Amino acid sequence: MAQGGWNPPPGGYAPPPGGHAPPPGGHGPPGGHGPPGGFAPPPGGHGPPPGGFAPPQQPHYMPQSASAAVADSKGFFAGLFDFSFENLIALKVMKVLYGIFLLALALGVLGGLGTSVISVINGQVLAGLGMLVLLPFGAILYLILGRVYFELIVVAFKIAEDLDEIAKNTRK
Repeated sequence: MAQGGWNPPPGGYAPPPGGHAPPPGGHGPPGGHGPPGGFAPPPGGHGPPPGGFAPPQQPHYMPQSASAAVADSKGFFAGLFDFSFENLIALKVMKVLYGIFLLALALGVLGGLGTSVISVINGQVLAGLGMLVLLPFGAILYLILGRVYFELIVVAFKIAEDLDEIAKNTRK
C-alpha cells in the first residue's frame, strides 16, 4: 500500500473475539445493508481495527517559532532598537493598543449615555431615547469591527513569523 497508509497484517485480519467472520461473499447479507451474518461495529464506537493494528499516534506538539524564541530572549526595549528587525515587537504592542481601544470604547459608551440623559433633561426626549436604543448596537458593532481589525494585524505578523521560520528551516 502507499506510504503512510495502513498495511494489513500478513494473512489478513482475524475475526473479532466472540464475533462472527464475514460471509464468503462480503460483509453482510446479499443486497448488503446490515450486520446479520456480517460484521457489526463494536458497541460504544469504533475501536482499533481487528487484530489490534492501529496507526501510530503522534503527540500534538507545536514548537515555539524561532523568531518568537528570539523575541522572548530580547526585551521590549532591546527590540525597539533592533535595526535588523529580527525581533518583532508589534505583537506585544497590539495587546496594549487593544486595551486602549476597549477603554476608549467604554468611555465613548459612557459619554453617549450622558449625552442621552442630558438630551432628555433638555426636553429632547425623542433624541435621548433614540440614542439610548441605538447606542448598544453601535457599541457592539464598533467592538466587533475593532476586534477584527486587531486580529487581522496580529495574523499578518504571525504569518510573517511563520514564514521566517520556514525560510530558516529550508536553509538548513
